[in-house]
Amino acid sequence: MKNKLHNGIISLWKFIFAIVILLFHCSEFYDGTRNSFFFGGYIAVEFFYVVSGFFFAKNILKKKSRKDKIGEETIGFMKNTISKFIPYILIAYILSILIISYDYSFKKSELINSIWNLLLLRQFGFSSMIISRQLWFLSGLFLAYMIFCPLLKRYGRNFIQLISPLIVILGLGYLSHNWVGLDHAYHIWDKFFYTGTLRAIIEVNLGMILYVISEKIKNVEYTKIGTTFLTIMGELLLVIVLLIIQFVDQPKHYDYIMLLFMSVALLIITTQKTYDYKALSNNFVFYLEKLSMPIFINHVFMIDFVNRILKLNGYTPEMKSVVVLVLTLAFSMLELWIINSRVYKRTIHKLKKIFIREDVKSSIDS
Repeated sequence: MKNKLHNGIISLWKFIFAIVILLFHCSEFYDGTRNSFFFGGYIAVEFFYVVSGFFFAKNILKKKSRKDKIGEETIGFMKNTISKFIPYILIAYILSILIISYDYSFKKSELINSIWNLLLLRQFGFSSMIISRQLWFLSGLFLAYMIFCPLLKRYGRNFIQLISPLIVILGLGYLSHNWVGLDHAYHIWDKFFYTGTLRAIIEVNLGMILYVISEKIKNVEYTKIGTTFLTIMGELLLVIVLLIIQFVDQPKHYDYIMLLFMSVALLIITTQKTYDYKALSNNFVFYLEKLSMPIFINHVFMIDFVNRILKLNGYTPEMKSVVVLVLTLAFSMLELWIINSRVYKRTIHKLKKIFIREDVKSSIDS
């Protein structure tokens, strides 16, 4: 079934890159050697940032904003966006603490300060014990949204056409001048920001630029040869990225080239004119896209679970990686089913009623 709100090709690649990140983090089973799956898999984060920027711009620009309501509209957008992640973040945070505490005794200060990671504030500079370390991605993403949501609502496409290119060019130039690749996130503090946060800001703007370009070229009609060429190139560029991060010894030297390949591929894919667009726009692929978020959030505590509790002595690193993959997929499918079930929604509604009077709430909303 075709869904106008989704692009099946992007949905499939979000799922693929979520698996890539999972296998990349399984490199700790290999003691940091080059033999691990997708040794340069960190680059998948760039795909998620650019795609997020694309749909962020699409979401903001399709709605007219009142100048006197920009603040309220921005708060509403952030509330709706963050609320989708809250159940997954809470579950991952709690399970991470339980698993880590199996063979590690927390100091009270460490446990208390880990709250900044739960609240997605560590990328803002708050010192915190790193629990659910993959949450740096969301922290950086939401900061980028907070900055650019009101600017897009106020200046629209003018901001993207005039300012976003400068942010991308100057930002990537700064990163490439100071570091070889893009594999630095929550652990490098540069004066007043983490470099991972800068990655988010730059690449969200890159996605916004791609959206504006995509809208301009979307109505171009292609011949069969042109459509075939676009179909092949859209997939081939992303496959090349996979080959680089799997087989090249020093993939970080190609990070900016891979970012370019992903950007061009996204531009091609979003024309919605390729042959694989219709083929992949179905409910199964859209379900895989839904799985990508819990896979991304859950896989780190699953790696800790295998490392600290199961241990699996005698298992090869490859076998441990497969165990993590299977457990993460199974847990994410179960979690997704529960969170989207009527029972869960009714339970949340009943919990709200304990603390909030519906008649008062409705009068406030009105």
